[in-house]
Amino acid sequence: MDTSLLRCFLTVSDTHSFSGAAARLNVTQSTVSHQIARLEEHLGKQLFERTTRNCRITADGRDLIPYAARVLQSVDEMEQNFKPQLISGTVVIGVPDDYYLFDPITEALRGFMTDKPRVAVEMKAGLAANHVRDLRDRNLDLALLREVGGSSGDVLRSERIVWIAGHSWMPPSDGVFRLAAVDGGCA
Repeated sequence: MDTSLLRCFLTVSDTHSFSGAAARLNVTQSTVSHQIARLEEHLGKQLFERTTRNCRITADGRDLIPYAARVLQSVDEMEQNFKPQLISGTVVIGVPDDYYLFDPITEALRGFMTDKPRVAVEMKAGLAANHVRDLRDRNLDLALLREVGGSSGDVLRSERIVWIAGHSWMPPSDGVFRLAAVDGGCA
């Protein structure tokens, strides 16, 4: 079986849309339709109910998801161990919008990019709330967040925020620290 059919199937099931899957896979919508039709023909099961406005997964499609995910995970692990140069695609990472973090993050990614030269890494800077939404909508593969509240993904590492001040700094007498967060561009 062509594993690209399973990748296409999982992408359609994630996006609930043939056009959304086409955009994510960087192929045409007709290619997605053709691949799903080939997979349905191969398995002898209808995987999606399609109308002109929406796409719903069938019970057979829901049953296929864990099998397809395991097969693709096994194939990916095999290729990573035996032919890491075959791994390609794009990894989209959400990062805090603090410019001083870009250099350490880029340095941390250098080894990954050296080991996997055919994998493009795209970084999107923004606020944690936007990254959590983009993780949920599967527009990000990974995000570095200052806060995790409401995250639906797996937390890989968590650290405590530490405030650092000069030796002569004194907190305000009212105990209130004024902070600002900007959502969007900043002059």
